[in-house]
Amino acid sequence: MHRDQDNIDSFLDGRREGNFRKVTKEYENLLLEVIEKNPDECGYEFGRWTSSRLATYLEIETSHFRTGLIAKFV
Repeated sequence: MHRDQDNIDSFLDGRREGNFRKVTKEYENLLLEVIEKNPDECGYEFGRWTSSRLATYLEIETSHFRTGLIAKFV
């Protein structure tokens, strides 16, 4: 990709312009709700959420799977 060396804005990442969200607001709200609960409240026997466990739970609940994004919240 070519950049204009005389125009510093040509080096900016295009994602600044918007439309770069990987999850919906509803998915994010569910994640934030779930991390406030103990896993046993969601039917699990383990005592702590990990990003992998959250991803599995959210995949089951919503059919979405984004372990890397969930890790950013934990």
